Amino acid sequence: MITTTWKSVLTLPVSPSRDHIRGKLDAPVTLLEYGDYECPYCGAAHPIVNAILARMSDGLRFVFRHFPMSTVHPYAEQAAEAAEAAGAQRKFWAMHDMLFANQERLAVPYLLAYAESLGLDLDQFGSDLADHVHAAKVREDFMSGVRSGVNGTPTFYINGVRPRRLLGRRDIVGQASGRSRDHSESGCAAGMTWISCPLAAAPTCAGPGCARAELMHRRGGRKPSSQAARLCPATDGPRGGERLRTLPIRSVSASGSG
Repeated sequence: MITTTWKSVLTLPVSPSRDHIRGKLDAPVTLLEYGDYECPYCGAAHPIVNAILARMSDGLRFVFRHFPMSTVHPYAEQAAEAAEAAGAQRKFWAMHDMLFANQERLAVPYLLAYAESLGLDLDQFGSDLADHVHAAKVREDFMSGVRSGVNGTPTFYINGVRPRRLLGRRDIVGQASGRSRDHSESGCAAGMTWISCPLAAAPTCAGPGCARAELMHRRGGRKPSSQAARLCPATDGPRGGERLRTLPIRSVSASGSG
């Protein structure tokens, strides 16, 4: 019988040469997220992460890695590539914030509009998207997440270790120093389809079944199962390009460089 072990530690260490880091490079605590720009629970966690960053100041650095669940989020992978394309022009975090502010607006015309609003070289940005220049980086992030036991988004790690649950600043500091309480995790440990969001106490998108369907899809080009499609509430109703003419672009203040 062959079994698969899902590790709870980060298998690919954080490196300034490959990772996007917000905050001081030498901060004592590293909070890393595997996320999906179309995942509503990542969107809910986004302002909470920013608030924790602001409160902890120089004591925390934040790293974002891509884990696009493209079997249920059709625009997630191209959004991840758009963030990397912006990062190539030193605007990763500005695009990162823009994408989370406009989660239902991730079709290519919107991505080009965001790039223009951020002052990017549109020819270069458009070429990068069309040629999938940054697809390998997105896939590397995704596979590092799989090997680290990621089974949904958002998934967080503190100093390379995946906590069972985060509640706020004290928990992050406690986890980093080895003094955190062992908060129970609902759903995931029992193999259910939803698990608690580590920061917002909301379900992640999506559960283990969805993540495994995503991995099979990437390996063999298979379509997701009906079970996997049902796991994500974001699949209900029109999204992205289907509402292209009716949704105005939300602006955010540009912050940070790539």
